[in-house]
Order: sequence, then C-alpha cells, then structure tokens
Amino acid sequence: MKPMLWRYASMRLPLALLELPLYVLLPKLYSELLPLSVVGLMLLAARSLDALADPWLGRRWDLQSAASLGPLRGIAWQALAFASTVFVVGFLLLLWWPTLADRYALDPIWSGLVLAIGSVLTYLAYSLCTIVYQSWGAALARNNAERSRYALSREAVGLLGVIVISIFVQAQSWFEKLVISLMLVLFSMLALALFRGLAYPRQVRSREPEARDFHAITLWQCHPLRHLFICYMLSAIAAAIPATLILFFVDKVLNAPDAAPWFLALYFLSAAAGLPLWSKLSDRLGHSSCWLLAMGVAICAFAFCLGLDEADIVAYGLVCVVTGLALGGDVAMPWAILARLIQEQQAKMPQAMPIAGRCIGYWTLVGKLNLALAAGIALPLWQWLGADAQSLSWIYAGLPCLLKTLSLLWLLRCRRSQAL
Repeated sequence: MKPMLWRYASMRLPLALLELPLYVLLPKLYSELLPLSVVGLMLLAARSLDALADPWLGRRWDLQSAASLGPLRGIAWQALAFASTVFVVGFLLLLWWPTLADRYALDPIWSGLVLAIGSVLTYLAYSLCTIVYQSWGAALARNNAERSRYALSREAVGLLGVIVISIFVQAQSWFEKLVISLMLVLFSMLALALFRGLAYPRQVRSREPEARDFHAITLWQCHPLRHLFICYMLSAIAAAIPATLILFFVDKVLNAPDAAPWFLALYFLSAAAGLPLWSKLSDRLGHSSCWLLAMGVAICAFAFCLGLDEADIVAYGLVCVVTGLALGGDVAMPWAILARLIQEQQAKMPQAMPIAGRCIGYWTLVGKLNLALAAGIALPLWQWLGADAQSLSWIYAGLPCLLKTLSLLWLLRCRRSQAL
C-alpha cells in the first residue's frame, strides 16, 4: 500500500512547486515590464477563465474516460503527460521572458502577449492535471481508510513542495530561476515515470454512458454532495481570509514584518508534522469527526489571536503551530468525504457516465472562488472599518471564527440527519 501511496502522491510535488510562483511571483516579475493595472487585469482574466473552465474540463475528462474501450490508466497517463508538458513550458516561458525582454529591450506589447497567452495556458493545464490526478485518486481509494491515506499523502508531498519553493519564491536572480526551472522539469518527469502503469480502476456501467448525464443541477439535488460543498465553502473561505491578510497582520498588529517568513515556515512544518496524526485519528474517529475536530482547534486558535499585540510574537508562533497542525484535517478530510460520496453516487446510477471529473471540477472551482471571495470581502471590509490594527485583528481572526463555526454547525446538523 505505501509504495502505491507515494507513487500517487508524487504528482502533487510539481503542482505544489507551481502554486506560489503563479500567485506571488508573476505579478512582481511583470510589474517591471507593464503597468501594474494591466498586469492585474490580465491575471484576473486568466484566473477567472481558469476557474470557470474547471467544470468543463471535468466533464471532458468524464466523457473521454467513458468513451475509452481500453484501460483507463493509459489515457489518464497521456492526459497527465500532456497537461504537465503544457504547464511546464508555459511557466518556463513566463518565468524567463522578463529576463529576455530586459536584455533585448523588447517592446512591452510582446510582454503583454506572453503574459496573456502563457498565463491562460499554464492555469488551464494546471487545472486539467489536477482534475485528472484527483479523479485517479478517487478511483484508487476503495474504502475510508484508503481515502484518508491518499488525501494525506498527497497533502504531505504538497506541503514539501510549498516549503521548498518558498525559499526561491522571489526568483530575482538568474540562479534562482534556474533552480525553479530544473526542479519543475525533473519532478514532473519523475512523477510521470512513477505514474506509468499505475492502476486506474474503471466503473462498470450497465448501459451506454449517454443514458443519463450528471451536471450542476444533479449535483445540487444530491443532498450529501450539496451539504458537503456548503460546509467546504464556508470552511475554505474562513481559511483563505487569514492567508490573504497574514502579511498585514504580522506588520500592523505584531509590528514584526521581518518575521513573516518564519511564521509561514512554522505553519507549514507544523502542518506536515500533523499529517500522520490525522491518518491515525481518521481510522479511529472517521472523516467527519476529524474534520469537526480540526475546525474546532482552528476556531480556538484564531479566537486567541483577537487579544494579540506587539509583545506577543511567541504567542503568535504558537498559534501558527496549532493552526498548522489543524490544517491536515481541515484539507484532507473534506476531500476524503468527497471521494466516498462520488463512489456512492456512481454506484446508485450505474447507467450514467463517470462523474468524478465533474465533481472534482466543481470542487476546484469552489476552492478558487474562495480565494477570490476572501480578498473581495476582507480587504474592502478592513478599509471600511478604518484600516487600523484593531479592525484588522477582528477581520483576520474574528471573521474566520464565525465562518468556521457556521461550517462546524452545518456539519453537525448533517451528521445528525445522516446526510454526511
């Protein structure tokens, strides 16, 4: 089981290596070549297109896997190889173009075209790879214990990638760009090599796949999936708000801007250390109980943040440790529940085509909307409240506590009615 887990988890590493540079590095690199407003609008358009395309990409994958007459592992590997090639080439173009444009004094219009085309291709390829990859994991995991382990092993490798890439996230020098490029290429090739020949169990259908379709309305009409998506959205927005405001909080409330990288490192290392604990707890307590526990721990930790000020550097470090430990349960358990519900729903409608791609497409769409909503809610609200340290504390910690509590109560209600 363990070799299979780590073979599967390997693809999460190149995906994790892309995440911070795509969201943090690109605006910085291209703001030196183009007006900041132009860069912002282009990236907003690319990210919006990417988010809206997720359900369509999931549907295309379901159709392709339903139409395949041979083993699914072949077409799944080809899809991963195609997506990986596109996002590697697209990202390397985005990463190295500013160096070329600066050296040869190229017209800014070329930089705009590269940013527009490269970002769209990279985001879409990243999403396609994620959908196929997670659909593969949902097919591999056949029981609750396996779902926990696949989710947690994937998150462990993802955290490793985030920690490694955070060292080079500024990528201002030629050497740093070269290191990022080599890591992305080598780890993508390694993951594809490990995936070669990995099993991809096929759902047996009793009729033609066109007999019944599965779409957003069908998903909404499925009560367990609907409740899971509501709980996940509330919990994920609550997590995205502190992620949006952490640099402001460390600067304005703690007055320690130079300590921000250390707090982030402490958070991610604690999250990685906590993953084995969540694996054992999920076997003993179940996915929904572990998710409730993780949300309860996070609520208590963020409530503690409301009383912090400049003298509380160590106390905030402890908050980072506690919230980091809770992260594994808060991220892996919802996905494990989703994987179980996908298999249960597929078993109830064997005449339908596969549904994993679309369910995961909507899942990733919700995750991306959460990041947008967090910025759209937190930053304007802070400005409206006066943009001072006290109002920042209430938004950074108080608002997530409220949203996490709503998610926790909703999940408890669903457990009582046996909807989840």
